[in-house]
Amino acid sequence: KLELAGKPFSMSVGSSNNLGGRELANQFDLGVALGDQAVVDAVVWNVWFYLRNYFNGDGLGLETSPPYTLCAWNSMRQIFQRIYGFRGHYDERHPWWDADLGGLNPYRDPVMKQDVAKFVLCMFPDATTIPWMDSHAAHTGLPATYLDLIANEGGGLPGAYRSLYTEETVDRRRVLRPRVDALQSMVLHESKKAILRSGEGADRALLSLNYGLNTGHWHPAPMDLILYAKGHELASDMGYFGAMH
Repeated sequence: KLELAGKPFSMSVGSSNNLGGRELANQFDLGVALGDQAVVDAVVWNVWFYLRNYFNGDGLGLETSPPYTLCAWNSMRQIFQRIYGFRGHYDERHPWWDADLGGLNPYRDPVMKQDVAKFVLCMFPDATTIPWMDSHAAHTGLPATYLDLIANEGGGLPGAYRSLYTEETVDRRRVLRPRVDALQSMVLHESKKAILRSGEGADRALLSLNYGLNTGHWHPAPMDLILYAKGHELASDMGYFGAMH
């Protein structure tokens, strides 16, 4: 681990690992404890690199699966907590430098903010995620922790996506909630997913087509149809474990 962490862009997390972030917090702590700036720097840049390589232009991870994209965000929480506010040897020359904070602030990263904001595009009318690729892990919601951090520590969502969320103040913190009524039919080109939406209120319906390649756990998902109507998921991607719901 030390050998990997000591080499910038060593891919110790890589661009295809949705659980790899868990090891970075330990590497970061060890670098701080040893006073080794090379280790700390390698971890910080590895996270920066990961944000720009694991997530595609649709805001989904390599597997093009919303549930597994959430796995990636969750696995990175500890290392983002370590980096936020860390000063070390950094200054305004680093892209995450926040002069007001006096340290690094990854929640202002434009790539992170855009990817988190785009996640709403993958939602059913009931605000759960469309379970492309792995239905056994479905019925998850937005990366709420990151929405909170971006809204309050990161300066807010990118302007292009603010209309897809409502905002209110609760206990002096801004709270963002998805506006599923504002979502429209679209094609997620990089993920190769088509989404048709219709209806209003309780009559909202959704039909999606996955026309991508096998990814993730390599079950035969391509050309699957997912249908949602009358408040229920009626046709599903059965996932690599089979019929789980």
